[in-house]
Amino acid sequence: MLVSLLPVCLTALALCAAPAEPSPADDALVAEFRVYYDKDKTPEERREAILTLEGSDSAAAIEALSVALDDDEYLVRRAAVDVMASMRDPAGAQWLVEEVLEDRKRSKNEVLVAGVIEVLGGMRHALAREAIEEYLGDRDLGLRLGAVNGLARLGDPA
Repeated sequence: MLVSLLPVCLTALALCAAPAEPSPADDALVAEFRVYYDKDKTPEERREAILTLEGSDSAAAIEALSVALDDDEYLVRRAAVDVMASMRDPAGAQWLVEEVLEDRKRSKNEVLVAGVIEVLGGMRHALAREAIEEYLGDRDLGLRLGAVNGLARLGDPA
């Protein structure tokens, strides 16, 4: 009996570990966000555009929302952090590390980086702790605070 369950368990594990493909609904929400999020709109309108992606979980949503992490308005940035931190797609976390933290130009934007490291903590992926801890000793207070917030969102993995 145990031997016959092994293939079923391995298949279930593989399906759970596979990155989620964006659903057509996610694609539609990302397209809607791109239409309604515009720097010329009011902070309230930009925040509402961000909230359209609440419940979405794809690398495309992470990529689209990343522009809001650099918004001039604090409440807009907070909405982006909160929505992105609720996502769990490993491809989205990997995108943030590669395209923001490891990017020579984007990694110099302290506001953007502080948001990304807090988002990574909320996403709770294995790569998050190492990426976040790199900023704990940074000279920039905003980055240190972002790292502390990211570790607080990450919690204790044990």
